[in-house]
Amino acid sequence: MIMEEASMNRDDVFANIRQAAENVGVTLDEVKECDYINDVLSESLTFVAFIVELENIYDVEIPDEFLFSENMETFADLIDTVLELANA
Repeated sequence: MIMEEASMNRDDVFANIRQAAENVGVTLDEVKECDYINDVLSESLTFVAFIVELENIYDVEIPDEFLFSENMETFADLIDTVLELANA
């Protein structure tokens, strides 16, 4: 499912982050934007599968330098990155 750019907002992206996580077997029901990604998706293979799911939803490629930088710590950081890439 590829999202329409015009209708994207933070809530939509976070809902799709939750869906991508569920697709790889991780439930994010209690997760908030301020939570750290590594605290929830600490297993590297699960994290990679999650990112691939998210890239497929938005038809974007999230560069490694975004994923493994100090600027990508929380789910809010991930939402910002997805919004930036999807609107580029």
